[in-house]
Amino acid sequence: MRRLEVCLQVGVLGCPSDDPPSAGTDTTGGSESTSSAASTGGSTDGADDTTTGEAPPIECGDDVPSFVDPLRLVGSSEPGLTGLVSLAATATHVFGCSHDAGLTVWSMADPTAPAVVATGLHADAAASPRCDQVALAVDDTTRLRLITARRPVDGEAGVTVWDVTDPAAPAALAHWSTPLPVEAAVLDGVRVVVAAGPEGLRTLALDLDQLVEQGSFVDAQSDARALALDGDLLLVAEARAGLRSYDVAPDDPVLQGAAGLGAVALDVELHDARAYVATLEAVAVVDVTDATQPQLMAQVPTPGAALDLARRDDLLVLADWDEVRGISVADPRAPRLRLGEPAPGSGPLDRARAVATSGSHVVVSGWRGLHAYALEAEPSAPELEVETLRVDFRTDAPGQTDDHVVVLRNTGNAPLTVCGIESTLPGVSIDVTAGVIEAGSTLPVEIALTAQGQEPQQGQLRIHSSDPDEPLWAVPLTANTPRLDVGDAAIGFHYVDTEGRAWSSERLAGQVWLLAYFASWCPTCNAEFPGYQTELYQVYAAEGLAVLGLGNEPVGKILAFQGTVGASFPLLVSERSYRDWEDPPGGSYSLQVVVGRDGVVRAIGNELTAADLEPLIARLLAE
Repeated sequence: MRRLEVCLQVGVLGCPSDDPPSAGTDTTGGSESTSSAASTGGSTDGADDTTTGEAPPIECGDDVPSFVDPLRLVGSSEPGLTGLVSLAATATHVFGCSHDAGLTVWSMADPTAPAVVATGLHADAAASPRCDQVALAVDDTTRLRLITARRPVDGEAGVTVWDVTDPAAPAALAHWSTPLPVEAAVLDGVRVVVAAGPEGLRTLALDLDQLVEQGSFVDAQSDARALALDGDLLLVAEARAGLRSYDVAPDDPVLQGAAGLGAVALDVELHDARAYVATLEAVAVVDVTDATQPQLMAQVPTPGAALDLARRDDLLVLADWDEVRGISVADPRAPRLRLGEPAPGSGPLDRARAVATSGSHVVVSGWRGLHAYALEAEPSAPELEVETLRVDFRTDAPGQTDDHVVVLRNTGNAPLTVCGIESTLPGVSIDVTAGVIEAGSTLPVEIALTAQGQEPQQGQLRIHSSDPDEPLWAVPLTANTPRLDVGDAAIGFHYVDTEGRAWSSERLAGQVWLLAYFASWCPTCNAEFPGYQTELYQVYAAEGLAVLGLGNEPVGKILAFQGTVGASFPLLVSERSYRDWEDPPGGSYSLQVVVGRDGVVRAIGNELTAADLEPLIARLLAE
């Protein structure tokens, strides 16, 4: 273990034992990125396969099919409403939970302009308006009721039952406050079931204007995140425990069966004795005809992070972080990705976080506002998905070469023609510049930079294809970007965490902050982060310490890592756009940066435990 004093003298230390996988290694959990059903050829102009500098535009011409967008954005509302994390909908109205404005209701009378008819609603005027989950139910008198849940972030957690028979004037019927880590709740008549994370399940009864606790279930595997209720059958998405089924006829739920999914289960929908489970990296279909023996029928990997889903006929609509996706479940044993549409907008807060269906429309929320889509007939067309977000070349001297693999995937239902690939960054060679990728297959493209100098450079890898929706895909390229060092001002730091909150140098001004780089596969990181939570964050946050994790991985892996290490401090999602902060100095993971109240980097070290960091942090907080 290297001590902090050494790190302060040297400035930057490496972490050779935790080096990330080499270029071209699949770190997304799948194996398809190393295989392809593509036929490849030379460059389209007859030259060799090396492309450098500025290249003329390449057109695919007749190879591009006519296209009808299957998921067409028709309207948006409230772009200033951030943290809109859960949706429920009827044919005429949408109900949303947000961190900033509590419960908000939209009218869908005009889907091109969803209109807010109520907002800022929460049960306890003295508490935060924060709202984390919403679900609809119809009671025995056909009155429409709603239940909302709040996590214990700003004040106590709890659930509230609302009468929304008049959607423009929701009326709170009853509220239940609790210190438990509430994740979600469902309502069936007067019965309420609450998912309380590692504290398992709680059952409540709605008695006039009160919610009365009736029973509970918790065991060593409990990690209840989302619920689906049908009569006395309760299905629970329980993170790493997968999908579990319960009989909720008794006050105390009775565990009946479980299906391990090999991933983190976050959301569940139940239709016709089949459960559809969002597991961060995939959607699973589980047969629950026999609730005592749930059977996994199929899984379909998703390119983003499967966070929330809703069903419309034979289509599952999925909030997949950076895209809205559709999965056909007409054959539940062979679900397939049917469509994908980028999250509206282009900023760091534009993310697909929650989905619901409203009549013939799909509604999507992200970190900014509500968006309505019309669902069109399925086209027959290819769709290009580039798994590599950005490439940063690193060389130590002119003449040296650094290579990377960019994986192209066809997520459409027709063959994709790659018409040409070129680089606008001088000195870059490309091994494949054209080819055909069959539906569902991949094409790995190796690119290499031979250094011509040590000056910072920027450019693009431009991929021209027969994707009718996005015929040109550009991957940012950078080379020799300067790295952070001790004594530098902590500027240019801008990220969004897994809850959609923006973090920047300006927001952290006046605080002492610890930035801890991590990778989910890094064993040292997994050992260090629990100490950062219990020995630093919980002890010193009230004195002005901010602890932040920075992971350069898909958000699904970041969320899974957060649950594994038990971190309640923010974990930031890298978009690989702020290069000084992107890569750990020295190319190392398990690395820590400490910034003082004056905004100056005070220390950069690696493999530092909470015990190593505590003396410096205590001293900086006292300054």
